[in-house]
Amino acid sequence: MAKKKETAPPLSPEEQKKVDLEAAKAEVHKALLYAQKIAQRNISNPASSQQSRGQSYSTYTKENILTWLKNPSTNAKSLRNASMYLYNASPLYRRLINYQANMWLWDYVLYPLGYDESKMKANNLQKQYLAAAKKCEVWNLKNELSKAAVSAVREGIFFGVSWESGDSFFIQKINADYCTVEAIADGTYLYTVDMSQIKEDELGFYPPEFTKMWNAYKSDGVKRQFVPEEISWCLPFCTADGDQGAFIPPYVGCLPDLLDIENYKALQETATELANYKVLVGRIDLDSQGAPTIDWNLAMQYYTHLCNALPPQVGAAVLPFKVEDFNFDQDRGISTVDIVTRSVEQYWENCGSNSVLHGGKTDTSGGMSLAITTDSELLLGFLGNAQRLVNRHLKYLSGTIKFQIQFLSTTIYNRKDIVGIYKEAATYGVTPSMYFAALGLTPLMVSGLNRIENDIIGVDKLKPLLSSHTTSSEEIGRPAEDESDLSDEGARTRDKQ
Repeated sequence: MAKKKETAPPLSPEEQKKVDLEAAKAEVHKALLYAQKIAQRNISNPASSQQSRGQSYSTYTKENILTWLKNPSTNAKSLRNASMYLYNASPLYRRLINYQANMWLWDYVLYPLGYDESKMKANNLQKQYLAAAKKCEVWNLKNELSKAAVSAVREGIFFGVSWESGDSFFIQKINADYCTVEAIADGTYLYTVDMSQIKEDELGFYPPEFTKMWNAYKSDGVKRQFVPEEISWCLPFCTADGDQGAFIPPYVGCLPDLLDIENYKALQETATELANYKVLVGRIDLDSQGAPTIDWNLAMQYYTHLCNALPPQVGAAVLPFKVEDFNFDQDRGISTVDIVTRSVEQYWENCGSNSVLHGGKTDTSGGMSLAITTDSELLLGFLGNAQRLVNRHLKYLSGTIKFQIQFLSTTIYNRKDIVGIYKEAATYGVTPSMYFAALGLTPLMVSGLNRIENDIIGVDKLKPLLSSHTTSSEEIGRPAEDESDLSDEGARTRDKQ
């Protein structure tokens, strides 16, 4: 007969309290160890395998980065990994990258490639247009391209492979250290992957095509295998004429400034800490023979009493000579706080971005608008690269009529202006589709909403809301102000009416 397993008796409240206290101490100890690693600037290497269970460390110093910048093509991997690390470690760098990458809204329209009305039947055109619109909807371009944009701006280039099944789609990022650009198709880059970097038991984390690539590598011994065009999504920040070494992070030149800021912050913390300390010195005078004028044992008793009465931030000493007080402050009226602030402002200037956009000093609205316009122009080439990439994949769709995508130049900063431009054009019957796109609607949304609103909801039968366009001539005039916008005098005037 099996022996019945004995269960431990429940702990008393006092015992449970002790257990919880020990657990809390253990968590604090783990936090201290983590803080020590951060202070030593030992950081996880972001270039490690996505499925790696181990952890390696690298050290990035200003001297390292300046050395790598002397020959960026040769040191592309080191610069890319330093950029990835500082993106996670520095809020300033993360803000710069996200500001640039998340600026575009990826609004788009679709139009037929090589349109020839004599060769395109209306029913066939409509059917294949809706098929292309649905494919773009399944691809969820606004979401997938936004994620790819962050990687491209942060690392200089994005390497990805797509998973697709029915109405599901996802672009998986591939470690750039495994990839090399080796061909161009339709103006877009095709790349190979070093299959020796991927373990056999990790193939399940990649699309099925990678298993074929891995088997080919084991069969012929060629490490670098081409990723099939149908699943290849390679999006560089800018065109580099196929030179892999040129694909470096566009803002990597700002990294030394970031490390300077961290150094200034460390100096500020040290100065603040030293300012909280004080030393009290007790002097024992000597007679003409050089002997102390007070008994040494008695002096030590007084010294011990003094030390027991002092807080931790105050030290004490007994010396037979006079001690002068020296001031090591060499800032000449400039505090360490000012130095940190100036270094942050210098960082934004060196990056070419207006510091006002990131919490800096106030500026005129015109200056801010021009700064945003300049920043958006830097990404026009990137927008073109993304457009050619999507168009290449649209060509793989079946059907005799092919469609192309056109991304609008709408950003989160100029959407109101772009909507106004296309709205005015739409009133004259010019490209209303671009007006819908500027509003954030996809082609399939426009088609579906139009059918739902007119045939099911019956929006076309609803009474229009009152406006200057729908009211009678007797009601024409300036619209009444909202009560929250009225002054006290205006509110009193309205009450009298």
